[in-house]
Amino acid sequence: MKKSYYIEWFVELVFSKPEKIFAYDTCQFANYDKYVCECFDKVHKQKRKEEQLPIELEKAFNLGKSFV
Repeated sequence: MKKSYYIEWFVELVFSKPEKIFAYDTCQFANYDKYVCECFDKVHKQKRKEEQLPIELEKAFNLGKSFV
């Protein structure tokens, strides 16, 4: 079994089942103009950040609210 499985099992045993939030296709740099990195499309990353980041932040905020 994976090590992460045992960690989650232990956390669930002691506290409660861990909640997870996954965020994919995130920005690697704050400003892509400062770096030469041809493996990332800066236009795509900026668009994704504008559209998806608020959704992911809302999910994280709501998860945090559920803890208290």
